[in-house]
Amino acid sequence: MKEAGFVEGIRLWPNPFRDRVVLEGKTAFKNAVFIIYDASGREVMRVEGVNGDRVELNLNGVGAGLFNLRVRAEYRDWGNLLLIRQ
Repeated sequence: MKEAGFVEGIRLWPNPFRDRVVLEGKTAFKNAVFIIYDASGREVMRVEGVNGDRVELNLNGVGAGLFNLRVRAEYRDWGNLLLIRQ
């Protein structure tokens, strides 16, 4: 069983988070899209055109709760990460 916030090739911290999360890819993200959904499946945030092997997302605008972070890139669908906002 994978721990919450783990997709092979991506490290995410802190989780639970307060305002920001850091994602670090084993390989660099290339033109990646980060989509965050709330527990009901509603898209609450989208960040497009992300490049580099380390990304910091400011999630100050989302409320407390559970979120699903979908990570897609030009060359790979990284998968989903569970986020927990305190």
